[in-house]
Order: sequence, then structure tokens, then C-alpha cells
Amino acid sequence: MYADRLAKLHASPNQGVIVLAGGGASALAQLLGASGASGTLLEASVPYSAAALKDFLGQAPLSSVSGETARSMAAVAFQRANALDPHATERNFGLSITAALTTNRARRGADRAYIALHCQQVSYLRSIEFTKPEHKAEDEAPPATRDQQEAVLCHEILGLLSQHMKIEWPAAEFSVLYESRTDWVQAPLDWQQVMVKAKNSNQSGSAGNCLFPGAFNPVHQGHLLMKTVAEQLTGLTVDFELSIHNVDKPCLDYFSIKDRTQQLRAHGNTVLTNAPTFIEKARIFPHATFVIGIDTLLRIDQSQYYGSDSRRDAALAELTALGIQFLVFGRLNEGAFLGLDQVEISAGLAARCKMVPEAIFRQDISSTTLRANAAQAADATRPGRL
Repeated sequence: MYADRLAKLHASPNQGVIVLAGGGASALAQLLGASGASGTLLEASVPYSAAALKDFLGQAPLSSVSGETARSMAAVAFQRANALDPHATERNFGLSITAALTTNRARRGADRAYIALHCQQVSYLRSIEFTKPEHKAEDEAPPATRDQQEAVLCHEILGLLSQHMKIEWPAAEFSVLYESRTDWVQAPLDWQQVMVKAKNSNQSGSAGNCLFPGAFNPVHQGHLLMKTVAEQLTGLTVDFELSIHNVDKPCLDYFSIKDRTQQLRAHGNTVLTNAPTFIEKARIFPHATFVIGIDTLLRIDQSQYYGSDSRRDAALAELTALGIQFLVFGRLNEGAFLGLDQVEISAGLAARCKMVPEAIFRQDISSTTLRANAAQAADATRPGRL
């Protein structure tokens, strides 16, 4: 059915890593079954269990079947493609599929799938929801089988890959009803350069910067108040810093970068970097003051993020040599406000810190809680069956 199209796909110079979770096996079989597959496929992975998906992403997603999770999977797959062939970043892609198809166990939510493709130039997301025909109960047709849904998913996966490679993909009719929507974000050149590590930042550093690093997912009132207080205390303009690559989280795709920079735009300038650790941030922005929470400060002092105590000590010594300062904000921890007086950190690091008093700032709110609440609300309103 797809022989001539698959030949064109494999003749394209594009190559990448594919990761599947919950569907898409037939599309992978089609790609592997066609001559020339080694020219397109660098690697395939199937992190099917919750534990495997957590290991692949670096953290457990709020939902294993969502557009956000698919996009994160594709971004991680793209970075894996770059690791396998670092000289082909302009041709590499990461393609992911996460799906909740017809099953023999109880599940909340409609049958659905998300296909994401991420590359240096653009991020795509194709959202698919299988729908039921509107008819009288006595005329109710049997539900779609998994094979029928998988056939749709195969067509849509190969179709999105063809769209990216600018190869015409034919329309097709299926007995199962479904709705498909494709969104994409085209990245400006400076985002692309940071994404593939051609540049460390889309803005050059200068002495005396005051930077507020964070994921900002989502931006909330606590972030904005921290910025205001930091500017009042330092007399400097605070720029938000958003890193594409993170230590404990999957790397960002262009949807995420666009969403977060747009949220921050009304409140100040955002610097995009590929600096996941503070020593990397410090090398880009020497003599900077970083606005951080007490929980982040504790992580900076933990050996596990460096590999050994000696490497941590060397990194902290370099932070001192680079003239880095930290403006530290406390937070609620197990019902009590946690500040510098309640924690033990290395003396050299403590000397680089200034604590914001609780009387000046206290906001018991977190992005993690807000994301979890939003995910629960979305799941509660999702149509489907128990």
C-alpha cells in the first residue's frame, strides 16, 4: 500500500530516532520492511511501561498519553539522534507516538493518540481522537477494533513524516471514525542555534547580569513577585533564563519554548540557553547574580549532580572564581518556612548567598502543583468511558 511512498521516505536525507508508547508498531514495521530503512532509522525504542517511560524522559509525566508527553518524547529522541550522528543535526529528527487505543481493561477517556516530530527547524504535533458515530442506541455499531485504530495510526504517522520530508502523502478512507489535527511551531534561527548547541545562549552575557533561572511551567504570581523583589533588592533588571536542556527534566521542544516565552514576555526579557547546570550558566554569565529558591540552592550543593564530592567542590570553587552570587528565596517545606538558617550547605557556597527574609517574600505556590491540578481538571472533563 505504501511501497512507493516509503521508497521516497528512505531516499530522503532525513534520519532520526523513533520512540513508541502505546501504538504505532505497524508504522515502524512498514518503515523497517521497506528497502533502505537504515538510511532513515537511526534507532527505535519502545518505553511501554510507566517505569520505562519515566526512565526515557528522566521524570514521570503527569499523563502518559498527552500532547505534552509526546512532544517531550520527540525532543528527547531528537537529542538522541544528535548523539548518534552529531554532524547531521540539520537532517536529524525525533518522532514519537503515545496512544490509548481500544483495550480489554477499564480506562477513563476517549481512544486517542498523539504523534510528535521534533527537529532543528520545527516541532510538530498531530492529535488524533477516535469518535463514535451519532446514531440511535438500537443501531449502535460495534466499537472500533485495535487493528482498525492501528491502521489509522500507521497512516497518520507515515503521513506526518512525509509532511516533514515534503513528500506528498495520499488521503485514505477508514471504516473507523476519527479526527486529526496538526499543529507546528517554526523556530527562529537563534532558537535553533541554542537547540543544537551551536551557541550557548541566544543573548550574550555581560558583567553584572541578574538572572532568574526556571522552567516557568506555568508562570505564576510567585515568579513575578520574586522578580520584583529581586530588582528592588539588587537595583538590577532581572532577566528570566530558560534552559532548553535540564538535569532532571526532558529537554524542551519549540511548543514549550514558545508558550513559556510568551507567558514571560509581558513581565520582562527572557534569555534562552542550553545550560542545565549552574556552573554552565556561570560560564556564560560571569559575575552574575542568580535568583533561586532554597530547594535549588540545596541541589547546587549535592554531590549527586556532579558525580563526586571532589567534582562538587571544584564546581563551587569555580563559581566563586567567576564571581557568582545567589539571591535566595525561602519556601514552605512540610508546613514550615525553610530558609538558610534551617539548612546546612557548604561554607563556600553559603558565602555566595543572600537570603530574602520571610517578612519580605513568602508565596506558598509551585508550578508542579499547578500542573498537577490542571492535568486532573483536563482528565475529569475528557469525554469517554469508564
